[in-house]
Amino acid sequence: MPRRDAGSSGRSACKVLTLWALLGLTWGTSPSVAESAEVRFLRPPAGTPLFDEVDVEVAVESERPVQRVELRFDGALVGRRTSPPWRWTVDVGPQNRARVLYADVFFETGVPDRAELLAPRFETDEEIDLGLRQLYATVTDRSGRRVSGLDKKDFTVLDDGEEQELVTFEGGDIPFTAVLLVDSSQSVLRRAFGIALRGARSFVESLREHDEVKLLFFGDRITGSTRWNGPDDDVEAQLDSLAEGLTSLSGSAIIDHLHLALLRAETRNGRRVVIALTDGWDLHSVLRAEQVAEVARRSQAQIFIIRWGRIHVRITGNYERLLGVPSVNSSLRSAHRARRDYVHLEEIARSTGGRVLDITGIDQVDGALKEILGELREQYALGYYPSDRRRDGSWHEVEILVKDRGLDVRTRGTYVDD
Repeated sequence: MPRRDAGSSGRSACKVLTLWALLGLTWGTSPSVAESAEVRFLRPPAGTPLFDEVDVEVAVESERPVQRVELRFDGALVGRRTSPPWRWTVDVGPQNRARVLYADVFFETGVPDRAELLAPRFETDEEIDLGLRQLYATVTDRSGRRVSGLDKKDFTVLDDGEEQELVTFEGGDIPFTAVLLVDSSQSVLRRAFGIALRGARSFVESLREHDEVKLLFFGDRITGSTRWNGPDDDVEAQLDSLAEGLTSLSGSAIIDHLHLALLRAETRNGRRVVIALTDGWDLHSVLRAEQVAEVARRSQAQIFIIRWGRIHVRITGNYERLLGVPSVNSSLRSAHRARRDYVHLEEIARSTGGRVLDITGIDQVDGALKEILGELREQYALGYYPSDRRRDGSWHEVEILVKDRGLDVRTRGTYVDD
């Protein structure tokens, strides 16, 4: 092996010192500049497979002034911020594969620092039984008051008429994930949006541990949205920023955005809920109510709709007449189609185990939201493995019975076997 002489070692050391000098990190000048910052991912958790929309948050602790933080997903720049909080929402796609996130922190002086988060693919080579059906049920008495305190033995679940064995049961406060749709169309923004927004704020303030919510503001298109937030997140600042930037849109596309909310909810785990605050009048949706009804039946989310306005439905025999609906239309929707979709909203909500709450004034929004929240806090969760699992895409009819025949149970009535 060749022997290195003292001159060679001196020249190598000189090169290293020169490099440090070029980077502005020479020893003996500013030790604090040479210190590395602590950069770490707060979320998502390390080692968790990532799909679809992901909330990302980075923590940076450094004595050096931070110039900016850049977020990279699989090498591509997907976000940049110049001030905290260092948060982003990133759509990583539905593919099941390994992924990597980088957070690069740039300082006013010195070299950048980086944190890395590796997300593995979801391993499907192990045998995992995903056939558990989870039902969320609201039980009421003859007066419509919710009934709590029932036990597992009080319930019977029928799947296509066959009694099922309950393997999980829980009653009371079960965490949920909610998408809250707030109508910000011209008809609402002009006279009612402030009151609706206050109701939304109150709903967010009522979140408990493990609950989360995402707010979407819409007219004929999305006008603003928050990230997914839990009870400890600063939602108030996000709402203030969104409210200041909202502009009055000409119309409302309720059906389209109900579909979007269902897609957003399906990216989350656990009990999923979609709540829409709207006047119910839709002239700008491209999708038909029947199309969204199919998506709603296949989803796992319950739909609740708080609807205000002067529209009333009078039913005589099989004839439905809507009163108080203006006879207007658009290039996308006739007045007749808008009337039919108004009625279909209730059918869509009930098919998911939810419902429509019709109120007479916008000032009742806060009370309606509290009513929905109270219902969510008192629902029962019943889980079972279907005894006749066919995986052929067929529909199963589900019914929940309680021992007391005087009680009514509202839940999702169908699911697709795939």
